[in-house]
Amino acid sequence: MEERNACPICLASVGEEEGEGVACDSCGVRACGRRHLLSHRGQGERCLPFRVESDERRGRHFIATRDIKALELVLVDW
Repeated sequence: MEERNACPICLASVGEEEGEGVACDSCGVRACGRRHLLSHRGQGERCLPFRVESDERRGRHFIATRDIKALELVLVDW
């Protein structure tokens, strides 16, 4: 079951109404707050190439949202 209208980092529910979350200027993804929006943007100018989903069989996992090039850095753990 895919989480719709959810923060791409923590899966918190994010509505479309004004004041609920913040939207990415580049791709339109809505995050629960500025910190998670910055995490979605990663270190560069492009958005991270994945989103977090959750289902009963797999639990929380990543889904690619665009083609990922060979040797492209997609996640940094700080």
